Amino acid sequence: MTDTLQQLDEVTAMIAEAREAVVAGEIIDLSEIQARVQNICLEIQETPPDESSTVESKIVAIVANLNSLAEDLKSQQQGLGADVIHSAVRNAYKMPKDDR
Repeated sequence: MTDTLQQLDEVTAMIAEAREAVVAGEIIDLSEIQARVQNICLEIQETPPDESSTVESKIVAIVANLNSLAEDLKSQQQGLGADVIHSAVRNAYKMPKDDR
């Protein structure tokens, strides 16, 4: 069970790092987080934890952090979309009339 708690803590730390990276404007890969979460879920299904309330609170925190990460990613995506649109508009006004 301690191993599961440790894994949950590691996933929480990974999510926090991912959020920091997104806020810094970096592109992130969530595949490792996804794989670890899937493994933890399988482990919990196979061997229900003795400390279920502790595990439950850690899982609830992970879900909240993932929801926050999703919002961060949404904001990043909207920002990138706006940057592309602004760049296209600027470039359109810079082109000579004959090139349009």
